[in-house]
Amino acid sequence: MLEGEPLSADQIEEALTFAGFPIESHTALDGAGGGGGGDTLLDVEITSNRGDCLSHLGLAREVAAATGRRLVVPGKVAGQDVADRAYVAGALGAAVGLEQRAGEGCRLFTLRLVRGVKVGPSPQWMVRRLAAVGQRSINNVVDCTNYVQYELGSPTHVFDLARVAKGADGKPTIVVRGAGAGEKLGLLDGSTVELKAGEMVVADAERATSLAGVMGGQDSGVSAATLDVLVEVATWEPGLVRKAARRLGLRTDASYRFERNVSARTVHAAAARLVELILETAGGVLEEGVLVAGAVPAATRIEFRPARCRTLLGLGLADDQIERALRAQGLMVTAAGERWVCVVPDQRLDLRIEEDLVEEVARTVGLDKLPVSDRMALRVTSPQNSELAVRELSRVLTGCGFFETVTYSFVTPRAAGVFAEAGVGLVAVSDERRRGEGTLRPSVLPSLLLCRCANHHARSAAAGAVRLFEIASGYGEAATGQQRETRRLAMVMDLPPGYAPGVEPAGSAFGRKQAGVRIMRGVLDQLAAALVGTGGERPGLTVAAAAVPSGAFDAATCAEVRLGGSVIGHMGLVSAAAQGQFELDEAVVMAEVELAALLANFPPRAVVRTLPAFPAIDRDLSLIVDEAVSWATIEASIVGLKPERLDGLRFVTTYRGKPLAAGKKSVTVRMTFRDEQRTLRDEELGREMQRVLEGMKAAVGATVREA
Repeated sequence: MLEGEPLSADQIEEALTFAGFPIESHTALDGAGGGGGGDTLLDVEITSNRGDCLSHLGLAREVAAATGRRLVVPGKVAGQDVADRAYVAGALGAAVGLEQRAGEGCRLFTLRLVRGVKVGPSPQWMVRRLAAVGQRSINNVVDCTNYVQYELGSPTHVFDLARVAKGADGKPTIVVRGAGAGEKLGLLDGSTVELKAGEMVVADAERATSLAGVMGGQDSGVSAATLDVLVEVATWEPGLVRKAARRLGLRTDASYRFERNVSARTVHAAAARLVELILETAGGVLEEGVLVAGAVPAATRIEFRPARCRTLLGLGLADDQIERALRAQGLMVTAAGERWVCVVPDQRLDLRIEEDLVEEVARTVGLDKLPVSDRMALRVTSPQNSELAVRELSRVLTGCGFFETVTYSFVTPRAAGVFAEAGVGLVAVSDERRRGEGTLRPSVLPSLLLCRCANHHARSAAAGAVRLFEIASGYGEAATGQQRETRRLAMVMDLPPGYAPGVEPAGSAFGRKQAGVRIMRGVLDQLAAALVGTGGERPGLTVAAAAVPSGAFDAATCAEVRLGGSVIGHMGLVSAAAQGQFELDEAVVMAEVELAALLANFPPRAVVRTLPAFPAIDRDLSLIVDEAVSWATIEASIVGLKPERLDGLRFVTTYRGKPLAAGKKSVTVRMTFRDEQRTLRDEELGREMQRVLEGMKAAVGATVREA
């Protein structure tokens, strides 16, 4: 694979070590025990982000870059445009069907067909090479799949076309889908597994035939009787492969590679190489056409500044030296001006940002050439806005009587389950490691409720005095198997004790709950004012009734917290079930919002206006409306009437009880009127107030509460 003077095993070991791939062991193969012939087996340590190096070709690229040699790519893989060609079904589409029902679980799936193969022993050169890496020979067709896996790093699979069940159209059909709960699958190793719903499988029209990305099945495997071979090369969502492999205890060479991500842009090249080897070792004829489900993503382009590279590395490298280093790593470089454009090689999924390319330059030039100083220079700068925003958030909350907590990210499965959201799975480790608390919390709130429970049992605070907040992460797993981590602000607050001004009936349990929800809403408003600002183009914070995100929230009081129209979290009372589970003596108010959304507009910006020259007049109006009529509806209705000289509108209070009828409530609003040219008189507002009353009667059926 490398042009030039042959390299010894020691030279290759040195090149890989200095390129960042240390050698774990160095073993000479004698040939007698299975294919050595003077070869040397190197056990290379490869980091999890370099799945492209789990192959001979990947490591050959690294050796070529480190030694200045030219890489010679084997066989048809040399066609570097294979990822960008337009593939058509052709005659294959008339003979075989393909259905993709896996969504994002399968990024790209391809099928090719080789007819008329003769399955038998592999040639000795292939047997020896497979033996050198610890693989026993099975037959020429299966050996070709293993050979490509080790040569290129792309796991592949083959089916006996005659054993693939036909679909409704009479064609043998391959179906990529999620497994059904309890579905059985017999694997190539002779075992039978029971699958969980959603685990990716490759199936035919009747049954699952392989566990996607992990192991093939017995029912469609290639045997001595096989004549037509269906060639599958695909790439899968790493999280789904990892989850299935770990649950079933099936760690295979294929799953190891898919868990570290196989680039969709290398799939067609691997398929071309596999077909080439099958034709060479087993004969047959390639059917015209390719079946493809999914799409090849565009090549990654990164903007690169050579001056920035020199600054970060501390090396006075010339532009042409930097360009040569990047090209040695397979990047296509358009070097023009101060900002270059670099196209990332198909296999390098780890290269995403400019700093990644700077590291490639350092590895290629030599990490031992980076200057090392006896002293470390420090430069003091002001805190980042994100840090200042968190400080301001903490200042506001402590001013509102909250105490900050620091809790563990792990809770019991039961505590996590009550906060689990629809469509988001829980993430857990083995019970042995955490002694029953092995589930990562989907929300920060269960940790705060456990802390509140501890305060209650210890009687460490007076009734109604506990207010807690924490900035931490919540964890979950999407349907695709992708794990997510979301930074959040969570708050838990006791209900206020006794009488709360403006709440009726005074001191009642209902009144205390109403007051608690209002206080939490006020805290959110304070945070928005301090972190986002008010007025102008700044997004405003609103709260609206909504369905509960999980069983932990009380359905009657749950509300969405919105910022600029986007939902950033929820607030409300704890549900009765969660209150009992966390051993709380009474309900508490909870709120949780996404931290990034709350901090995104920091520092706050306020709109400055000239102070009014003339005083305003306030008019309170108590409207009796149906219980289902929300404040947002009342506010929008009044604003929609466009009262003359209206300068402000705000909520005052809500009253329920006698003499109001059941299902009715009295909502008091305060309207502020002002004339910029003169002082208003009370009698001037009579006509506008009457128009508002008539409009509200028509809009929401409101009547005026007289007493």
